[in-house]
Amino acid sequence: MQQKKECLIDTNVILRFLLNDVAEQAEKAKNLFETVETGVEKIYLTDLVLSECIWVLEKFYKVPRKEIKNSVKSIIMFQGVNTQSSKSLLLEALDLWEEKEVDWTDALLTICCLREERTIISFDKDFDKLGVVRREV
Repeated sequence: MQQKKECLIDTNVILRFLLNDVAEQAEKAKNLFETVETGVEKIYLTDLVLSECIWVLEKFYKVPRKEIKNSVKSIIMFQGVNTQSSKSLLLEALDLWEEKEVDWTDALLTICCLREERTIISFDKDFDKLGVVRREV
């Protein structure tokens, strides 16, 4: 018997869960995440959805970084959450993002570069402050 693959999760479900701002949807999202937290249900969280979630919380809803980091970390650590990038990489990037107040994408790329000993091609000099080897085109 073939094992059922976990469902992909969309940003709007995560936002309703975290913000509790659309009552009917928030309740459904809460019920889902209760089963995901214990591993009864499995979901797959892509880097793209995680990035969109962080961006929307920070830029649109003006949620403080520390609060975003703590909320997102807890979701990543739910038993039923599988992530595109490793959980440890995402958690490390969240710490860097909050601590250094850099863009989320820069934090994620920095951790990838440092872990894999890669150079980044970028015009963004902020990478120089993050310990990444950078070169311009």
